[in-house]
Amino acid sequence: MIRITLICPEPLLAEGRALLMALGTGPQDADALHLSDWRNGTTGAAVAVASSEMPEDWLLQLSAPLQRPDWDSAAQIDMQAAARAQAALHLWDETGHPSPTDAQAIILAKGLAPRRVLELALVSQNTLEG
Repeated sequence: MIRITLICPEPLLAEGRALLMALGTGPQDADALHLSDWRNGTTGAAVAVASSEMPEDWLLQLSAPLQRPDWDSAAQIDMQAAARAQAALHLWDETGHPSPTDAQAIILAKGLAPRRVLELALVSQNTLEG
């Protein structure tokens, strides 16, 4: 198992959710990625954040051509959106830093603690005072 953290800009949320469904076991996998109060610290733009332990072969699926999963016989997944998300993935590990200003990239960090990923990507929770 490996820790995966995704940071998805709001404009790519539908695509990111489609990708999670395409790689997952059911439509509920899309629910892992949703907007809350996370913001890009550089631009202030809303981002969705998800983090989970995943089997190592999950990463291999990211580089393979996407196939509609067997469970999706009703064609719930927008496979074109999932492919756009796959193309927008920026795989990031412990080397370098993710680009916090790229609104056209979904950051996928592997092997790092989620809080560390968010810190390095300049993502923080939006807190309103007063």
